[in-house]
Amino acid sequence: MSDLISRQKLLDTIKPMVGMWDEGAFWIDYRRVIDIIEDFPNAEPERKWIPVSEKLPEEEKDVLVSVHFDGYKDEYINYPPSDYVEIASHIDGVWSSIYDDFKTMRRHHHIVEWMPLPEPWRGE
Repeated sequence: MSDLISRQKLLDTIKPMVGMWDEGAFWIDYRRVIDIIEDFPNAEPERKWIPVSEKLPEEEKDVLVSVHFDGYKDEYINYPPSDYVEIASHIDGVWSSIYDDFKTMRRHHHIVEWMPLPEPWRGE
């Protein structure tokens, strides 16, 4: 859940009120409120996961990936299925991370979704 409001929706609500009296109370300077809202920058859009079945990222660009591990079991070990995230890139049809590539090293790991990385923090 997000605490962000829609700038346009708020403007659409306030603009028709310019010049109207607030029922028996006091005058609200709606023009000033509109100026403030219009000058206020929009928040960065909420990031959403993109299924790999719909779209792949640019080649060789690091992205955040959501990975599903099928689990693995043999006579000595038993790793249950799980989901996790990490940074990877898609290069020549193969997903690779800083650790290894998913095609040869992680046959039981499947990237299901991805999203762009956020911009680095630049200070205030």
